[in-house]
Amino acid sequence: MLERVEHEVALARQEALERLTLAKSELERRLEGMNAVRDQLRDQASTFVTKPEMVALHAPVVGDVRWLREQVSTFITKPEMEVIMSPVAGDVRWLREQMATAVHKVEFESITAPMLVDIRVLRESKALLEGKASQGSVNLATWLAIAGLLVGVAGLFLHFVK
Repeated sequence: MLERVEHEVALARQEALERLTLAKSELERRLEGMNAVRDQLRDQASTFVTKPEMVALHAPVVGDVRWLREQVSTFITKPEMEVIMSPVAGDVRWLREQMATAVHKVEFESITAPMLVDIRVLRESKALLEGKASQGSVNLATWLAIAGLLVGVAGLFLHFVK
């Protein structure tokens, strides 16, 4: 019976040792997981801004916000703008009507391009005609030359006949 008790004690010890080993390995696994989380948190914390850095970064932003509030207070509201713009509303309508009847630059150029070519051709023709004598002036010069020739022949004839 003593042997039996010793045997049961040995089995209990063996079983306790196995449970303890299992618990130890489970605890080590959990601690490794916790260490990994701790390392991750440490890495993450190193990227955070410290309080002094945050105060230094935040101060200019506060100044900018104050400046923007001052600027916004100088803006006019839509109703104020409508009151200011009401006198020119008629002019705006008139301008819109004029714009509706206006010709776009590309369309204007496409219309006037052939006209400009025609004007250039007419100017060149005029320049050519100004450099030439008209038919009437040529005929007049011919008659004057014939008359001068006749007067010259008559003068020679009279000169030799005397």
